[in-house]
Amino acid sequence: SQKQRGPPVNHVQTLDAEGIPVQIYADGSRHYNPLFVASMANREYAKLPDPDALQSFIKLTDWLAEHAETRHANLLLPYDFDYPKFEMKAPWYSALAQAEAMSAMARRWKQSGDKVWLKRSQGFAQSLKPPSDLTITMHIYSSQEHKPQRQEGLWFMEYPGERAPYVLNGHMGVLLELWKTHALSSDAELLSLFERGCKGLSDALYRFDKNGFSLYSAEGELAGRAYHQKHIKQLRELLAIYPDQELQVSLERWQASDRLPVVVQLFYNPRPKRIQAFGLSLVAVWLLIWGLGKLIWRR
Repeated sequence: SQKQRGPPVNHVQTLDAEGIPVQIYADGSRHYNPLFVASMANREYAKLPDPDALQSFIKLTDWLAEHAETRHANLLLPYDFDYPKFEMKAPWYSALAQAEAMSAMARRWKQSGDKVWLKRSQGFAQSLKPPSDLTITMHIYSSQEHKPQRQEGLWFMEYPGERAPYVLNGHMGVLLELWKTHALSSDAELLSLFERGCKGLSDALYRFDKNGFSLYSAEGELAGRAYHQKHIKQLRELLAIYPDQELQVSLERWQASDRLPVVVQLFYNPRPKRIQAFGLSLVAVWLLIWGLGKLIWRR
């Protein structure tokens, strides 16, 4: 398989002849990324009853069904390229792609009335149920009425490789898809996965905070502005479903930091590219002022 060297270049995406998204990566290689196919299917569903969106939704969900692998009761969407950043070797699987595909299959069932799509949705959901390589069980201890209580929270792994980073937006994305699919199917097991995943999030969320800014992963990787704002959006959506004090505290801290002036954000959340862009902007402004000053002086 071809290797991906570094991150995608601005997430460059094109469509093949059938309208299926293809990602173009930094080394020039082209791959179908199951997550992008499934998420596009879900976006197209949101546009129904638009006839063009319906045609696209059907093609995308057909593609997902055709490329899924069956393993016991599980349906799995394989990635056919390596991801060196997290030491992922093809074929590998992602909880976030599984969850997006689960939602897309449930929506195809609602659209068509054909229960084969509901069964496929359940196959993708099965891959998220522990024990699973895509799910980590967290033993959470709390005190209730002066008696220690053990709860089993869950964390869904976007990148379940040897390094297995706890990626925040990936976990919260899975939670939201579990809730949406439960709303369609009324599957009690999906609700249980959602609630246990929220417990895991509430218990671990403090690990994703640095100086009031969110981290991309619990291993310490800083979140860029786009990911920071995505975390805020996801927390808002989750809190509307699952009120929780820890989630509320993090949301308020991160919203406050996002409203700070850019110069202050650079101090508390330094990122090389952001500092470079800010420095170049200052140089450009200085050159403009200098040039205008020279013109005025000559007159």
